[in-house]
Amino acid sequence: MKSIIPVFLLMLLFSCSNDDETNTDRILPTPIIEFVAESNTVSHISDGSTYQDQVTVRLVNSQVYYFNESIEFTLRVDTQNSTAIEGVDFNFTSSSSYTFNNFNNFTQHIDIEILTEEMHTSTTKEITFIAQEVDSNIEVHGVFTINYECFVDLTGNYQVTNDFCLNNIFSSSITVNITKANNGKWHLTSADGLFLATCAQSIVLLNPGYIEVNCSNVPYSDDLFYYPNYDIGTVLGGTWNQETGILMMQHRNTSFSGGPYFWNSRYVRQ
Repeated sequence: MKSIIPVFLLMLLFSCSNDDETNTDRILPTPIIEFVAESNTVSHISDGSTYQDQVTVRLVNSQVYYFNESIEFTLRVDTQNSTAIEGVDFNFTSSSSYTFNNFNNFTQHIDIEILTEEMHTSTTKEITFIAQEVDSNIEVHGVFTINYECFVDLTGNYQVTNDFCLNNIFSSSITVNITKANNGKWHLTSADGLFLATCAQSIVLLNPGYIEVNCSNVPYSDDLFYYPNYDIGTVLGGTWNQETGILMMQHRNTSFSGGPYFWNSRYVRQ
């Protein structure tokens, strides 16, 4: 019985040795690298802020690799096929190489810094990356998309006039406040251009309401206090200038006799 144990140990050691040699001599499969499209698209407000994001790259055929095997690859920017400019739209510091293995689930999230400047129009730019396995000529191209959303901020106090009731002395005594509401719209303490207040010369008839602003465009809005029953001050459209702080809108009233009536309003931020 004692002689059997040493023999068994020798056989076990020999078997392990053969397995190690087999692992060492194994030719690794060709890696299939891909960029994860759904993770490589970001949207940011162009307000001058800097944002931290990540480029996600993964090994598609990870199941063919042994637990202790890893794949090294490099990642670089393809400047010729990128519309985003490094140092202007983004910063990317590439490491010498990155590794796919079981410990990171054969997926790498690589840091990238997105730069914005204050812009009043929306735009989209792309960064084209090239992933390449170390010691291989095979290259994989992937696109990282940056959606720059225009910067809009109407917050403030405004002097307001309209071209229907030309009582500028009365309107100049009223300050209209605009704030960002919880519903994502902009709340105006008078959304009809002080039409009702100046025509009736009553500060209690301010007709507050909500508008939306898409970059420089103000779309139709009937979200005014006196709209449901009277259709007073309905916003037919308008424009917003972020640089000058001037909001201009066109309005309608159908409740007064002899209507409909139309007028323009002008809000100037103080």
